[in-house]
Amino acid sequence: MLHSVRLLDTTDSTKIWRKFRGSGHRYPLLIKFNYWVLYKSPDNSWFISASPSMKELWIYSRAVPSKKRLERMVRKASELGYDVRKLEFPAQ
Repeated sequence: MLHSVRLLDTTDSTKIWRKFRGSGHRYPLLIKFNYWVLYKSPDNSWFISASPSMKELWIYSRAVPSKKRLERMVRKASELGYDVRKLEFPAQ
């Protein structure tokens, strides 16, 4: 469950602080992290974000992407400097 999102720099909406609650065994987890939006597709249907260290990277999509679109997303992440061999894709 998303708890809050805050822009870190109001002049640059690509740097975001996010906080949300996860579910723990006994107590709910409170997860906080900064991330940067590295790329947004021209049609706003997907975007790429990463931690400032580039150790974590996420590709968000409004819908399950086609194989061709997923290849384009991964290629863009590679162009941005991320080691795409580390990407994991959950079963849909």
